[in-house]
Amino acid sequence: MLTPEEIIEYFDRFEKRLREINKNIGIIITVSPVRHIKSTLETNSLSKAILRYATDRIATTYDFVKYFPSYEIMMDDLRDYRFYKPDMLHPNEVAIEYIWNRLVDSFFNPEAQHFIKKWTKIRKALGHRSFHPTSKEHQQFLQKTIEELKAFKHQIDIHEELAYLENQLI
Repeated sequence: MLTPEEIIEYFDRFEKRLREINKNIGIIITVSPVRHIKSTLETNSLSKAILRYATDRIATTYDFVKYFPSYEIMMDDLRDYRFYKPDMLHPNEVAIEYIWNRLVDSFFNPEAQHFIKKWTKIRKALGHRSFHPTSKEHQQFLQKTIEELKAFKHQIDIHEELAYLENQLI
């Protein structure tokens, strides 16, 4: 367990190296909402407090560093065990999506938010597994998804996703 001063010192060194590569960089820092209880719950709480203090000092010292409250969202907004996986340590998919959406709303411009919304729909379609892959309905679904995917060809490389879908066509 590092002290707040050690964390800040390591960040100072990291920041200097990063700024040599990109002087216009922006950094988002956070404290993980995952509980680390290998030692004890008390040690986890102390560790989170130290990290939170250090991240606050860093975010208030550097104008290009912003703090995102993923830990606080998990502890305060989602303060119920239904938002944890069965191990009671890790956020479940609902919590992850909620925290992700808060991050997107906080730091992404409207254009990026629009892209993410549309790309999320494509990703869900890519993950779809049909019980009847040769059915007319599934083949129409594949065709529709291919057309929606092609709308991204000028923004990102879609070759792998396109090949994956086209290989399912009969």
